[in-house]
Amino acid sequence: MQDRLAAQLAFVIEADRLKSVIRANTLADGSRLENSAEHSWHLCLWAFVFADQSQGAHIPCVMQMLLLHDVGQIDLAGAVSGDEDTVLAQKRRPVPRLFALLPRDQAQAYGLLHDEFEAGQTTDARYARRIHIAAPMFLELSNPVQTQADHDRLRATLETGRFATLHDDWPQLYRHAANLLGKRRLSPLEPMASRLRFVMEADRLKSVLRGTTLCDGTRRENSAEHSWHIMLWALTLAEHSEKPAKIDHVLLMLLLHDIVEIDAGDNPIHGTFDAALVAAQEQAAADRLFGLLPPL
Repeated sequence: MQDRLAAQLAFVIEADRLKSVIRANTLADGSRLENSAEHSWHLCLWAFVFADQSQGAHIPCVMQMLLLHDVGQIDLAGAVSGDEDTVLAQKRRPVPRLFALLPRDQAQAYGLLHDEFEAGQTTDARYARRIHIAAPMFLELSNPVQTQADHDRLRATLETGRFATLHDDWPQLYRHAANLLGKRRLSPLEPMASRLRFVMEADRLKSVLRGTTLCDGTRRENSAEHSWHIMLWALTLAEHSEKPAKIDHVLLMLLLHDIVEIDAGDNPIHGTFDAALVAAQEQAAADRLFGLLPPL
């Protein structure tokens, strides 16, 4: 059992490096480029919030795919180049080194989820890939410092690129993106409008810095990438729970637990703070942020 735990810990610690893999799209406020760990957390949030658009996908499975889908970028970062088809082929290579750190049964299970996402053939994978296309597009559309070159690139993505697939797969979202790109002030219908406001506001969690650093000590961790990482820890170490835990429910709690920090900030467990004041601030934040969502 100790060897098994050691292997699992080696995997989740190595996965910390995903927080240093930089993507091409910016945060919604345009302040910096997004990294792949916080991107993965945000996709899980999108998948949960827009679950009624999943066409029957099993959301817990979708979230597990999205937690794992980019871990191969740890080894591919800086090495992916060429035309679009070549880049996609490189990204779809197996990720044996990282998964091989795990016990054999988990390595196989994670590999199957990764391959299912890349193949995009199942209901779960198709929904995960729709989210994977939609979320970065809306971050870019929200960028307040968008250049004309950025605008032209987004238009090509919308009309003939990856996002064009949502014209038929998710028409209401596609129309709203087209309206934003054309600077037409036409809001989508409810409940989509409220859900979009929530997931876009949640992007601010990527700018909330925590007291902890990355494993390599290069910088402080933010609360979005932290949320992704502890979800991965929970999934990987679930068997060690003192009593059987409902891992699907655990992942949802961890997905959402730090969103209040957008308003209330981070209070490190080893810090000194007024617990009652923090509780009141976090409750007010929860009321505001979750109040953006449509009522049940």
